Amino acid sequence: DGAISNGVDKQIATNLFDKMKKFAKYSFNQCLASDTLVETENGKKRIKDIKIGEKVNSTSGFVKVNNVYHNGKKRLYKIKTQHGKELVCTLEHKLQTKLGMKTLNEILENKLKIITKD
Repeated sequence: DGAISNGVDKQIATNLFDKMKKFAKYSFNQCLASDTLVETENGKKRIKDIKIGEKVNSTSGFVKVNNVYHNGKKRLYKIKTQHGKELVCTLEHKLQTKLGMKTLNEILENKLKIITKD
């Protein structure tokens, strides 16, 4: 609506917004600690060592890394599962719940349970 109110054609604005939503699904490195291990096609690597063009595992299978963003320092939270696994992430990191993917902030605010694959 903001783009349209500033003179952008509705179809162009909608197309751009749809691309932004699609990109947001894969923009996970902004909310995980840089030393977090992620699965790549060539084994596990720390996020800080991932290069543009590599493929990382996602909920949609392996996807190509199109860009790397450094977002500065943010407060991190440690989540520990019943089986002893740990995840260190920001409040913006999305995790699976019975209500779908929710940010850690939404999970804490609404006292939701995280679904894990332990």
